[in-house]
Amino acid sequence: MTRKTGIIVGSLLLVGTFTLIMVNRSRKKKQITDILKVISEGIGESGDLNDLLGGFNVADAKKIKSDPNSKVRAQKAATKIMLAKGTFDDDEDAVYDALRMLSNQAEVKLVSNIIYATKGKTLQSWLSFLDSAEMAKANEIINKLK
Repeated sequence: MTRKTGIIVGSLLLVGTFTLIMVNRSRKKKQITDILKVISEGIGESGDLNDLLGGFNVADAKKIKSDPNSKVRAQKAATKIMLAKGTFDDDEDAVYDALRMLSNQAEVKLVSNIIYATKGKTLQSWLSFLDSAEMAKANEIINKLK
């Protein structure tokens, strides 16, 4: 390979890497915008996150509605989980931290519903980027919740 060819190949690799970084950054910004839109505008006809409680049993709905911080925790956890999925590198620790933020199974269901409303996938399907050991750890955290 001549020096000229090396410079051309190196330049192409540099431009390609830069483009990929910029596209990934743009995708993350769009995800954050989408998440914030869902949170601020609400979901469903009433325009509030209470619509996400559809399908919950009465006890779960009462847990969410009785604790004003429950929705906030679920929103933060859902955002953290959605942003943990990367193009080349996923942040498994962010998923574990987000799940540890939750205080009960009702909040896990709410997180799943928020992810479904935003991304069209349930929590379990969104976490498909985790390998089996990582998924087992996530499920262990979830199963410890009341």
